[in-house]
Amino acid sequence: LKVTFLELCIMTDKATLKPYIETLVEGKDLTSEETEDAFGKILAGADEVQVGSLLMLLRAKGETYQEIAGMVVAMNKACKSVNIPGTKLLDIVGTGGDGADTINISTASTVLAAACGCTVA
Repeated sequence: LKVTFLELCIMTDKATLKPYIETLVEGKDLTSEETEDAFGKILAGADEVQVGSLLMLLRAKGETYQEIAGMVVAMNKACKSVNIPGTKLLDIVGTGGDGADTINISTASTVLAAACGCTVA
């Protein structure tokens, strides 16, 4: 039995990314709505093989601004808010370092904000 990589991706239990993988294999772009749906499924726990396939196909093709917009919408919808009554929170997101021995501005900003009295999440 000979199975192609695409067939392997499609045969997995969670074949929810199949239509998007097929579109990208054809060399076509995804719409912002398709990308939003695909990334919503990724954030909900889609099959790892399909996720890897979809991400590699997007990267190989080059992401369009519509695809990036769809990713942003999906991630914003998946966000969980943190609410602590009577407290204003500040969230500073960073990579934790770039591996190039440079100053980590995210960490420095967090320390400075906390020193100024902010509660940093």
